[in-house]
Formats: sequence, structure tokens, C-alpha cells
Amino acid sequence: MSRTMHIPTGIFDSSRYGFAQVATVPTPFDVVVHLSGQVAWDADQNVIGAGDIAKVTGMV
Repeated sequence: MSRTMHIPTGIFDSSRYGFAQVATVPTPFDVVVHLSGQVAWDADQNVIGAGDIAKVTGMV
């Protein structure tokens, strides 16, 4: 089976570390979507929301 990694615009591109925020895998029945957690980095690897859990989790 093949995997397709999706890198949403504006967030950290983690593909060079072997994972992405979204990956899809086709199966005989449908497409399975895998979602990963997030880190408190922007697209340029700057820490965002230090000390502010709402910003770190994207709740604001």
C-alpha cells in the first residue's frame, strides 16, 4: 500500500522527519486518514504561544 503525506499550508513541514500532520492510505474498502498531533512551531520552526496553552493547542 502507498501512503500520501499532506502538509497543510502555514504549519511546520515535518515530512523531513518522516511524518506529516495528515497521511492517507488507500485500502480495498476506502481511504484511511491518519492525523497526527501538533507541535508549538510555526512554518519557520519558531516556537509559538510559549506559556499560553490556548495558543499552543490552537484553541485561539
